[in-house]
Amino acid sequence: MSPIVAFILGLLVGWLVEWVIDWLYWRKRLQQNQAALQTCQDKQKDWDSQIKALITENEELKKQLKQTKPQVTAPVQAAEPIVPPTPDKLQKIKGIGPVIEKKLNEAGVYTFEQLASKNTEYLREVLGAVIERLADEDAIIQQAQLFADQKQSKAG
Repeated sequence: MSPIVAFILGLLVGWLVEWVIDWLYWRKRLQQNQAALQTCQDKQKDWDSQIKALITENEELKKQLKQTKPQVTAPVQAAEPIVPPTPDKLQKIKGIGPVIEKKLNEAGVYTFEQLASKNTEYLREVLGAVIERLADEDAIIQQAQLFADQKQSKAG
């Protein structure tokens, strides 16, 4: 076989192998990529339409907000200041001294009624280590209830 024939035959066999590879691999991959591209383009169209709808909705809401702002300009009245009730002398209760009375006042407990509405856990939380000096937290709450009842009966 002459070298020219072998060369031409080699070119033909190489071209045939490349053509088979092209049809079996590259074109299949190209079709997959084109399908993926089409899917992405479809999603992009959906997203674009959603974006346009949201922009339109946003503009409508801005218009509504501009229309409602003038309606909200009513004058605001200042709230009346909260006045704490007239404090009772909590030291009348056995086991409460000036230190404990001060701590209770700092926690917002000024009257027998307020103290009677609390529980022992609240007293432990507010008074901390001072609570250990108390004889009985339940007795303090009961005494506060008695004083509150006496106060109401005198007022009524």
